[in-house]
Amino acid sequence: MPIRWSSTYVMIDQAEKKKFIDTFVYELGLHQPTSEKCDQMVQMKLTANEWKCVGLFASLLAHADNAQQSFSSDTGPGLHLALPALEALHKALDSCSTQTKYSAFCTGLTVAVEKIGEYYEQTADSDAYTMVMLLDPSSKDIHFKKHWVTDLHAKALEYAEKIFKIRHLVMHGEDGDPASPKKVSKMGKASQRAVK
Repeated sequence: MPIRWSSTYVMIDQAEKKKFIDTFVYELGLHQPTSEKCDQMVQMKLTANEWKCVGLFASLLAHADNAQQSFSSDTGPGLHLALPALEALHKALDSCSTQTKYSAFCTGLTVAVEKIGEYYEQTADSDAYTMVMLLDPSSKDIHFKKHWVTDLHAKALEYAEKIFKIRHLVMHGEDGDPASPKKVSKMGKASQRAVK
């Protein structure tokens, strides 16, 4: 899926690192028909302060790029990384919004932090985000223990147990006998055959 800020980050990061823009503007000026036009082109060259702003903007976009890269994978599932990535991005941009060096970007940072908060709230509408984090064998509930308050961590575990119990009852009935499930999906039937 195309992400505009990601390509913007790559372009700005490369421009800031290589500074070819100054050379490009200078060479454009050389090809102007009059010295007046040449001078106008040279005036477009970025100042040291403007380059500093470019670098700061690139550093802000790097946070978003890191978050997006952390849960985008061609090699395996990545949904279990979505909440930690959103939380890290929210924390980073919220922190930047209070730093004086980013004051030129304060309005944009405030809007970005609010938008990330909205996305985070939308994850509450789906059990999938917390369930995949708990079911991921490499992390289980480490993220919840480390980054969530004890009360919220306990609620997440309690809710996961409730979901598991409901699913277990649907699959195995009240008596818990796997030999006589009430309703089993095609995937469930295939996994039962594989176990036998």
